Amino acid sequence: MDYVSSLFPYVQNDELFQFSSVPFQHNHPIQQDSLLVTIPSLSNSGKPEDGGRPRKASLAFDENIDENPSDHKRKKMIHRDIERQRRREMAVLHISLKSMLPPEYIKGKRSMSDHVHETVNYIRDLQKRVEELSEKRDGLKRLTNKSTANDNGSKVLPSTSKEDISVTIETSRESVQVIVRGGVSDGKSINPSEMQNKLEDLMT
Repeated sequence: MDYVSSLFPYVQNDELFQFSSVPFQHNHPIQQDSLLVTIPSLSNSGKPEDGGRPRKASLAFDENIDENPSDHKRKKMIHRDIERQRRREMAVLHISLKSMLPPEYIKGKRSMSDHVHETVNYIRDLQKRVEELSEKRDGLKRLTNKSTANDNGSKVLPSTSKEDISVTIETSRESVQVIVRGGVSDGKSINPSEMQNKLEDLMT
């Protein structure tokens, strides 16, 4: 048998070698039947041809597949609690937003998306209203600060009245004219000193 092995050196590829034994003198007779020899395929390094490592049971992969059921259940419970808390906060914000809208904006509308859309419309309407009021305010300021100029270049300030006395002050570059108008109360004329006192009160 050693003689047969020495005749066929080591071969790397998987091949079937069929050969017949040659008669020779040996202490043990060899049968004349054909022999079938299978030589395994190995690389020079003694590893499989694909260059990979010998396959081993992947314990880590099995552990990932067979995850602890209790941990998986705990993760699901945490996710469910977070989602429930988020929905609760959204409901509170929705109620708060709805309370700020006038009834005409949410009449006949129940869904949250409709309320958000109407909120946008309400904000735009408020912005438009603020712009209109700002224009009116600026116009009133201009009218208040603007003095009426007469032909002589004098300025007439708005008249001030207190009780039954009306005071009008006209100013120009050279002089100041104060016009005091008073009526008769209970059949009595206005005392000049009293008029002067009231004028001083108006000026202070």
